[in-house]
Amino acid sequence: MKDTLSFDIVIIGAGLSGIASALSILKNCDANLAILEARHIGSNNPTPLTFMDVIEQFGLEDHIKARYNKFTMITATNAMSTHQFDGYPLVALNYCTACQELLLLCQQHGNIALIITEAQKLSRVDDSIWKIETKNGEQIYTPLILDASGRGSFSAHILDLPKAKIYSHSYGKIFSGYVSTNLAEAFYLTPSKQYGSGGGWFYPLKDGLASFGVAQLSESENLESKLIKEKFQRALQEFHPFSSWLEDCRVQSVEQGTIPIFPPKKFVLDGLLRVGDAAAQATIWDCMGCEMALISGSLAGQVAVKAYREKKYSRNI
Repeated sequence: MKDTLSFDIVIIGAGLSGIASALSILKNCDANLAILEARHIGSNNPTPLTFMDVIEQFGLEDHIKARYNKFTMITATNAMSTHQFDGYPLVALNYCTACQELLLLCQQHGNIALIITEAQKLSRVDDSIWKIETKNGEQIYTPLILDASGRGSFSAHILDLPKAKIYSHSYGKIFSGYVSTNLAEAFYLTPSKQYGSGGGWFYPLKDGLASFGVAQLSESENLESKLIKEKFQRALQEFHPFSSWLEDCRVQSVEQGTIPIFPPKKFVLDGLLRVGDAAAQATIWDCMGCEMALISGSLAGQVAVKAYREKKYSRNI
């Protein structure tokens, strides 16, 4: 027999945007809230670059991997533009542990159910109630859904809604054994035909670690992994100075993911709001998504609180 559950608000996805939405809701109302997560909390595995002021705003300073006061844009021909800052406005974030920290704050603030299962079906019961059917067999009813399911955008696929226009597919690795006297400079590799039309990155981290990778743009949310891996390998062998810096380093782990960019015009329906990567809200010029996930998640939560209090779930709320 299938379990039947009802909640005031359901959030699909337990990444930064989903949990930031939940925290904003729980701080400001007594809604009965559920988060559905198909894998695990903060299931992305990148080392994202983001802004210190946003991290401070959300109290996530303990989850910083590195701080930077210099940002260099470098081309495949080694032309460079370096920007020096007062203080350390850029940081590399531990995405997974930051999500876990925000979830703990949610649990301290209110009534929240974390359900580890995949949302598979979505339909309208009537004009005011959604029904979500999960892989585990639950039937979940709610008047309001915040879709923070990431680049897959669960609701967009099920309801055939407009999706992102472009996707940035990234592939990189964390290296150990990196030695440098300059650990406060982050690099952005500008787009190139040979190394990736989405550019790339090099971030020195703590304890002799460094993150290096490239990205390829595509109109499809899926890209043959062989292509992006070949571009990464070529960059690792040829892109100076990173090729020499990493020559004697060892691979510790792989980092890969897909970031939707160029958001669709329509990401709100009656009783449904897409947020974060599900709405392709990453910064377009460099695909930085953490700050947008946190800020847009918080704003989505405020909208949800208003809808819950007034019991009005129209897209015009």
